[in-house]
Amino acid sequence: VQFVLDHCGVPDIKGSSEHPWRDHMAEIARRPNVVGKISGVVAYADAGSWTVETLRSYVEHTIQCFGWDRVVWGSDWPVCTLGGGLAT
Repeated sequence: VQFVLDHCGVPDIKGSSEHPWRDHMAEIARRPNVVGKISGVVAYADAGSWTVETLRSYVEHTIQCFGWDRVVWGSDWPVCTLGGGLAT
């Protein structure tokens, strides 16, 4: 069975907390039947103040854990528009 870990594993971006999320991502990525999906991360950030830099470490860690061959992307539209439009 193939599994997709949605929304970068739902990190606490708004709280700027990367632990224990980072360790949990590395652990689940050890399973070859799981892929990481980069989507919806703006929903977990502060809607009024997030920037690309706010999200960068979470997205990059997901890619680092799963590798490019096991990462998929999704827009999470229209929910993501609550935290910013296409220009953001």
